[in-house]
Amino acid sequence: MGLLSTSLAQIFPLRSFSYLRIGSKSPKSPSGKELFSSALLRRKFRELNGEFGRVCPVCARDVYFSEWEGDVDHYFPKSAHPALTFHPYNLLPTCADCNGPKNKFFKDPIDRKDVGAGELRTVFLPYLRAASQEVELDVVESPDVELDLKIAINPGPGGDRWTRKRIENMDRLYNLSSRWSGILEGTYEDIETEGRQKRAEGVTPEEWPVVLREILSAAAKSTGGRSDFIKGVYCSWLLERSDAKLVEIFPYQTLSLPPEEA
Repeated sequence: MGLLSTSLAQIFPLRSFSYLRIGSKSPKSPSGKELFSSALLRRKFRELNGEFGRVCPVCARDVYFSEWEGDVDHYFPKSAHPALTFHPYNLLPTCADCNGPKNKFFKDPIDRKDVGAGELRTVFLPYLRAASQEVELDVVESPDVELDLKIAINPGPGGDRWTRKRIENMDRLYNLSSRWSGILEGTYEDIETEGRQKRAEGVTPEEWPVVLREILSAAAKSTGGRSDFIKGVYCSWLLERSDAKLVEIFPYQTLSLPPEEA
């Protein structure tokens, strides 16, 4: 732990913790200044991040960060690193899913096999080395099963030779690729529902490829929450397909008319 402590001290300089407290309320100092609290962290996160301040910064799940909603996770567990228990850079606002027993919970961001000199290079650091600056998401097709799709987290142009290792450790903590992949089936059904509505409005087979691309282009900009976020990734991937492939995935179907009354 000596090497880890030294590395963390360089990244998170240890200062006096006399002004930090964790609690459900935000107490005031003698000067009247609001002291640090978990509620304050959640509220400031929401205020500073605008439209993105209402979603989990890890998985993009819809969560209204307030005094009562959302968790505050000790990114490096306080049981293993007590010196970082109250350090602001170690406190990450997340949703209950990401911080729950099926995902991160008490797990350490640094894998045991990576412990040693330079170990901090193997993990993303929420406030200092964000994953969003190094990764890109893609949709991967199964070679054996038609329309069996998964979300893959890959190194992006902003990464370095350690990015893939960081992705592995992040996915070990939060199971993001599998959780995001589980949303794809519902996303397909959403697009098909929109297409069905367009066909009901009179779109012809000849117009269908253009209209389908319009549906996908609008959805590709979705970022409102976890489902919208993955819908955006999926639709961006679809837009790279040819018109023939898109029509194969979302075929034009003549709507069935209700039976005539006798």
